[in-house]
Amino acid sequence: MKKNNSGSFWLGALLAVIIMFALVRFGMSLGNSSGGTAKNSGGGAAAVQADGVQRATIGFSNKTFNYDPSVIRLKRGVPAEITLALDVPGCMGVLISRPLNIQLEAEAGKNIARFTPEKTGTFSFSCPMGMGTGKIIVE
Repeated sequence: MKKNNSGSFWLGALLAVIIMFALVRFGMSLGNSSGGTAKNSGGGAAAVQADGVQRATIGFSNKTFNYDPSVIRLKRGVPAEITLALDVPGCMGVLISRPLNIQLEAEAGKNIARFTPEKTGTFSFSCPMGMGTGKIIVE
């Protein structure tokens, strides 16, 4: 006689969803509870330092569950340094921008990209799963 297992299947699926939600929620709360890890001055504009390098740090916002800032403005032809904060949680701890050939990881030694933007335009970045997104605007 065939046994009906559909009830146990749905119970297992429900438990899996609850566990995944708990893990994601815990992972998301590892960021700074103030709502972000680091911001640029000027509302997304990378600050040009005394050494002539424009610098921006990308963190994580607990309010938007996205990169913070999610928009970075750079000047064409000026050396740039983009840093991914070490406390960015989950899959957003990896930032990829294929158009700019950037891959950062929230791990010391792998979290800084140094380059000089030569083309103007809007270049997207995201986590590998596409959950966290943003853009780098070169003017």
